Amino acid sequence: MNNSIKIFFVALLSLSLSTSFAQSVVIKGGVNIADIRAKVNNINSNKDNETKLGVNIGALVDVPITQVISFETGLAISSKGVNYNGSNYTGKIELLYIDIPVSAKINIKINSKASFFIAPGLYLGIGTSGKFTTQYDNWNQDIDESVKWGSEKGSDDFKRIDLGGQVSAGLEYNSIILAVAFGQSLVNHSPEEDDDFQAINKVISITLGLRLSKK
Repeated sequence: MNNSIKIFFVALLSLSLSTSFAQSVVIKGGVNIADIRAKVNNINSNKDNETKLGVNIGALVDVPITQVISFETGLAISSKGVNYNGSNYTGKIELLYIDIPVSAKINIKINSKASFFIAPGLYLGIGTSGKFTTQYDNWNQDIDESVKWGSEKGSDDFKRIDLGGQVSAGLEYNSIILAVAFGQSLVNHSPEEDDDFQAINKVISITLGLRLSKK
């Protein structure tokens, strides 16, 4: 976890130093409602699982192309995962990613102070840490196990790289930004591909942001 935070802030510093010509920077944070959709032979295998709450925090660079369209990218720490249930146990998977989003943002002015926006795009997620926690009904303690990142079948739990699509929409008023986003993996991030097993991240994010400089 500490290494993940160090990597994030070094990357965030690099991003801020590289945006001297950018028109605006947005600092944001919020809540994730996350799920890991697991399928075997295209059949949903985790119908009893539940979404997991997490957090996200990051920064975006907003570069106007026209008065309506802008290019947006940035960095974010994003917690993902799922709560799972079995006949005699409950548990959760906690995954921490550094996400790099790239979006084309469409801005629609409502008045001189307010605007609506929608931003479809892609994200690249880099898994940095993770943990399985399981509680059995007849035990009084949790069993914790660290996630193994990699692509080796039978050994690793999740691939480290997650490429996905996302779309966000929201309102901006006087440099305060309220947004809702949905993101989903476009690739299988389970190493068990030969057994037709698929695992994809799904995340709904609700964020509040502050634009540090005017467009």
